[in-house]
Amino acid sequence: MYKAIVNGKVRNNFSFFEEGKSWRTFYKEREDFLTAAIISRLLYLPSEVVWRIIKSNMSNKASSFLPVHPGKIDDYQFWPRYWLGGNYVEPDCVIHFENVAIIIEAKLSDSSMNQSSDQLVREYNAYIENRAREEQRPVLILAVGGLDSDREQEIDELIGAVNENLRAKGRNDFLVHALPWKTLRDSLNNLPVPDEDEKRFLIEDIKEIFDFHDINLLADISCVVNFCKKISIDLSVLSLMRG
Repeated sequence: MYKAIVNGKVRNNFSFFEEGKSWRTFYKEREDFLTAAIISRLLYLPSEVVWRIIKSNMSNKASSFLPVHPGKIDDYQFWPRYWLGGNYVEPDCVIHFENVAIIIEAKLSDSSMNQSSDQLVREYNAYIENRAREEQRPVLILAVGGLDSDREQEIDELIGAVNENLRAKGRNDFLVHALPWKTLRDSLNNLPVPDEDEKRFLIEDIKEIFDFHDINLLADISCVVNFCKKISIDLSVLSLMRG
């Protein structure tokens, strides 16, 4: 919440508040609050853990473009404002590891496909246009959320559109990757339990935020599906026995 406050996101979001709506519901509907709550806490984890989470659902072919060892996190900035073609462009977060830069565009949930290839391209172009001349780190364009994991073809088309646009302009120093919130939570849940209390409490805090925003584990969903299938089979067998 602090990151949202100091970057002017609370004031901007409160302009949408409707009289009679609960604050709890209002908070859950704001993607900036979710972004700040999750990403800012992840950044307190060791750099190698953050990197592992980011790459959790990345294919070997895609990850081969990126450094095996990204190094430690040098710095990060929420909602940086870059000037591009007479307008400001504002990614949700930019993280600089020693050996790779990450541009994050986050959306509220995984219930619909609302990531935009045009927006991802603009944010990459704005970052490249405004970074230091000597800056040569490869760039990971990371779309977080706004990705229905059941609609794999549309996710592939999103990534393909960004690749086609940028490669047509001669760019080859980037990788675009899609990371649904549920996949991120799965990766967090699969981490070994830390020995240090502060890291363990931090991870539990992040999981509580996911719970608050109804972002469930993919494993939980598959268990429900398998349970329903088992019930269906059992009922079919019972019906045959009675028949």
